[in-house]
Amino acid sequence: MKARSATTIAMLIMLTGCGPAASAARTASLSPSVSPEPDTAAGARAAAQVFDDLYSAGQYAAMWPLMDASARKSVPQRVWTEVHAQCPAPTAGLARTIKRVTMAGNVALVTETLAGSLGKLGSVVESYVYSGGRWLWAPTASDLSYYRHGSVAADVAAARVQHMCGK
Repeated sequence: MKARSATTIAMLIMLTGCGPAASAARTASLSPSVSPEPDTAAGARAAAQVFDDLYSAGQYAAMWPLMDASARKSVPQRVWTEVHAQCPAPTAGLARTIKRVTMAGNVALVTETLAGSLGKLGSVVESYVYSGGRWLWAPTASDLSYYRHGSVAADVAAARVQHMCGK
């Protein structure tokens, strides 16, 4: 793996970690995809865009079913939702721009940045897996490490110690 700057690593964690509710106007139009998605780069891009839009809008409960089975088993929906609601990331509410999608079998590597001038901070690569006719976000063990402290309060406290909460 190539070495990453501290800013890029922090951005990766923030993009996939905690964040606040935002953009109520966009919330009403956002919902997870329930129909089969094509097993293509375009399908993966569309699924990643829905996931990013839900994150930016603070729709954490709606994001949870869009994670792969292993992640859903590891992090209960209530924990996922409450940790995000209580730990708004510094980048929460900011739109993301998908730069490219690289396919590798049933895995799509989605490269994204923050939208606009903040995109100059760097990019992150998120993995999506194709399973059951859908593209699902496949978080890393590091992504899930914030949810393993035994309670929502402990998870949020650990995220705050790591400066992952914006408030």
